This record gives sequence, structure tokens and C-alpha cells, in this order.
Amino acid sequence: MHRRFLKECAAELAKQLYMVFRKSLQEERIPSPWKLASVTPIFKKGSHMDPSKYCPFSLTSVRCKIMENLIRDALMKHMVENDFLSDCQHGCVKRGGGGSCTTQ
Repeated sequence: MHRRFLKECAAELAKQLYMVFRKSLQEERIPSPWKLASVTPIFKKGSHMDPSKYCPFSLTSVRCKIMENLIRDALMKHMVENDFLSDCQHGCVKRGGGGSCTTQ
């Protein structure tokens, strides 16, 4: 499914996606199509004829990325609320008091 379709039909698809995510977590496995990726070479700099001047760029399933984001957000919320992180850890952590990856 294209990401634009998922975004525009989010309200209609939310329950179905929830059921797929829940079943995936209960069975402790990811649907096989979500594991597939389309790899495209991205040119960096230098000679276009030199294969070492290209980096692989992988496009994975949008549904899998959505589930990963939900899990990450829930884990981070749990860790912050239960004070599992040191006050010195603030890079990429959303909480009061400021701090960033740069100041980390």
C-alpha cells in the first residue's frame, strides 16, 4: 500500500491495521511481505562510473514502519515515565528540560 493511501484512509483503515499489528505481536512474527525491501543505489559524489560512489537506499513496508514507530513511542514513554533513563541521557528523548543530540 502506498503511504499516501494509508494517510488519506487512516480513519477507515485504523481498526484493520490494529488487528494486523496485534496479531503480529501475539504470534511474535512479522508478515513476510513486510520484510521485503526495494534497494536503490543513491549517488554520493565523484565519478558516476565508479560503483563505490553509490550507497544502497532501502525502501521498506510503510505498514511495518508504522508498527515500529508505535512500539518505539510506547517503549520510550514507558522508560521516561518509569525513570529508567538517566538525567544525562537526553539525545533523541522527548521530555522536559531541553537537551538534544548535540548537547548529549
